[in-house]
Amino acid sequence: MKITKLAIIFVLIAFPFTWLNRLHGSEQSYNLFTETSYNAMLDTAVDDAAYALQSKSKQSEQYAGYDSDKRYSLDVQLAASTFFNTIFLNMNATEDQTLQEVIKHYIPAVGVIGYDGFSLFTEETYSSLGQTYNKHIMRPVKSYTHVDEEGNVIHFTLDDYVVIYQPMTKHWSRGYRQELQNHTNVPLLRDGQLFDAVRRQAIIERIQYELANAINKHNEIARRNGISYTFTLPTIPDEEWQNSINDVGVIALIQGLPIGSGVYNNYALGGSRILRASLYYGVMKNGIKYAYPSHCTSANPDKVFTSPKGAAKEGYIPKRC
Repeated sequence: MKITKLAIIFVLIAFPFTWLNRLHGSEQSYNLFTETSYNAMLDTAVDDAAYALQSKSKQSEQYAGYDSDKRYSLDVQLAASTFFNTIFLNMNATEDQTLQEVIKHYIPAVGVIGYDGFSLFTEETYSSLGQTYNKHIMRPVKSYTHVDEEGNVIHFTLDDYVVIYQPMTKHWSRGYRQELQNHTNVPLLRDGQLFDAVRRQAIIERIQYELANAINKHNEIARRNGISYTFTLPTIPDEEWQNSINDVGVIALIQGLPIGSGVYNNYALGGSRILRASLYYGVMKNGIKYAYPSHCTSANPDKVFTSPKGAAKEGYIPKRC
């Protein structure tokens, strides 16, 4: 009898713990499954947005004389709408406007890494007829700007093309670093490795600054909409930053999205893969024009091309290393 009573008491004591552990295990399994689904959703949305940049891009007239696949006027609005359409489709919100607005509150920023600047699609507050509204809008493009010790203002791009303003002479210069290094008094242009390091750092810092600023403003809007979660700039490894600025592309953040008893936080970077062209340097040898890939010649080029086809159009003979 005593053994039976002890067994009953043991079951009564152990059952709640067993039940709680089973619930906890089920919740962890659910959270893991949902998180994996959201990861795939976010990656797909960013890839779709990046593809939209490529499919609707057109060559910008500003760079028409340089025959480069990199200089494109990108449809950033289409990229942003494509991103959200994919998110809404995966979250069964394509027909639910209210749910769409709720989801947007957990997306503090969608950014487009453009050839010569960074664009952000973020939620902003505006007033109309005495009412306050929130709406996602595209902010103006922010240039990748650097000011050197001599006060020269350098606008970088995703390759070696630069636009420089020298306040001492009030002179503007534009072109590839190799073209300008001997024609402008800007020390940074003379060292290719230093130039690339400064260029990359300037681009990354601009993107990080704009994202942080957007997140701070989003926190204010989120609090007014009853969201207690504090949005922060995620820690992205330097290697990912370096890879992300090799192409025009898209970056998106999702934070604080409820998932079980926790929240879902993640980011995604996607490139459109239209900037992989290798530079060709046009040089004169024995009175004949040749164009060599940039990685196999150290000569100062007469002209710079982004494809052997472009070099051939100018009368240069494309050559291999």
